[in-house]
Amino acid sequence: MTPLILLIPWLVASAAAATTPAAATQPRLDAAFYNLWATQIDWTAAQWEEDLGYMKGIGIDWAFITYTSCDDHSTYTAYCWSGAKSTNATQVLYKSSNASYVQIGDDVLGRFLAAADKLGVKVLVGLLLIPMPDDEIASVGQTYLTLIDDLRAGYGHHSSFGGYYLTQEWGWRAGDFNLSRADTISRSFLGPISDKIHSLNSSLEVGLSPSLFDTTTFFPCPASFPNDYTTYSKCGGRPTPAIGNFEPPSTWAAWWLRALKDAPHFSWLFVQDHRGGGESPTHIRAYLRALSTAMASVGVKNWANSELFHVMSVDDPPHGYGEGNQTRTVAPIDRVHRQLLEEAPLVSGFTCWEFHW
Repeated sequence: MTPLILLIPWLVASAAAATTPAAATQPRLDAAFYNLWATQIDWTAAQWEEDLGYMKGIGIDWAFITYTSCDDHSTYTAYCWSGAKSTNATQVLYKSSNASYVQIGDDVLGRFLAAADKLGVKVLVGLLLIPMPDDEIASVGQTYLTLIDDLRAGYGHHSSFGGYYLTQEWGWRAGDFNLSRADTISRSFLGPISDKIHSLNSSLEVGLSPSLFDTTTFFPCPASFPNDYTTYSKCGGRPTPAIGNFEPPSTWAAWWLRALKDAPHFSWLFVQDHRGGGESPTHIRAYLRALSTAMASVGVKNWANSELFHVMSVDDPPHGYGEGNQTRTVAPIDRVHRQLLEEAPLVSGFTCWEFHW
């Protein structure tokens, strides 16, 4: 994800739009996702303060960190910080009390939180990037609980520390759309994790960001669909269904209610809208509408995670992030404006996702 300092022209346009007479009724971005690695892994607190200052200047008060830990084993080595060579260890972007963790960088998280403290920006700290097949849901949940304690002990004193983001978007081995999986996730993952965070501090948020139409956090793919990789992209080793082949919005919303039944302290869902990948606004609205109604019934905040990029060219359909030759660019401001207007009646806020990885 591109740091916001590199999006100054886009942000200036956004700020200017907010000064129009209709600004009081116009939707706006409330938060933004951040990666703390890649070219900005060595940024100083002053550099992050400048970056977050631009964000604060247009009214964005939350920063969501994608992840601060990475399980550097075979599946996710490419997304950890050692490059293509696996270290077979958990890597972290912060000072840990766990001697088995491999620290990358000089307290990257600490510098980011220090900058956020000065500016009054709240931070949702992303946890662990790790595969989570069905038979490892409980064990991954235990790993999350260990990381939560580790991060809280070292960084809970920061005024900007606002809660945790559960980083389970990639690597989920999606399968049949069934309620038994939802029960397992609720009982062995979301329930224990949100209860733990609530016990540490009841004001801490617990959030995650499933994608509507991609290899996703917990989105359960239908049991059967054509195995055609020229038409569908991968869904944890299985194809993701194209538009029209999804389970209906009501079923999807019901699945999420089941997944949250043992997690009364889970507080925040921000659905990645896949608009940058070219999905139909009508299709997106149908799912957001069903999910908003469901989440309201259990007191969970329902935001949209709006993709602010545009896929310029692809070899595969827009569903296939990371597959094929894709070129992404910042989306035109008029498309983003329409996107926010279309989704605003169905959500209570917006975070944003710029470039994908």
